Amino acid sequence: MAGFVSARSWIDFLAGHADFAFGSRIHGNLAALLAGVPALLISCDLRTRELARYHGLPFVAGEALRGDEDVRELYAAADFSEPGRRHPENFRRFVDFLDANGIENIYSIGAPAVGEAPFDRALKELPESPVLRPGMNVPLGERLRSMEMYIQALRRKLKR
Repeated sequence: MAGFVSARSWIDFLAGHADFAFGSRIHGNLAALLAGVPALLISCDLRTRELARYHGLPFVAGEALRGDEDVRELYAAADFSEPGRRHPENFRRFVDFLDANGIENIYSIGAPAVGEAPFDRALKELPESPVLRPGMNVPLGERLRSMEMYIQALRRKLKR
């Protein structure tokens, strides 16, 4: 078990330590997918199910689980290729929405190369944030200060 101060440290950790992720929290599944790790959502509410269907994320309805499933069977039954098929159309729809509503965005003037959007460049310039592990005995106040310092550094980078 580990905790993360930033999305980048979470995604990097998953990329180096996970072969498969599953759980009921959509953010954890998305972090895994961004790390290139197959993820299966155990959907326990209608909102996560709606998000999964829209984006083509593999999911199983929590109420459909018997309790004796083997995670290897769940993995084998999942289609991990659907998000890649759906993403281009969903992304185009998103940019079209921004454009139709007069919302200035970097994709309307020509998409930057992967990792070269201003936010992505700012993230790359930040120092690596720590991975928090049980037993590290890091007081909550110190963890919160660390997170706030990271957020402030990111804001400074984005204002440049």
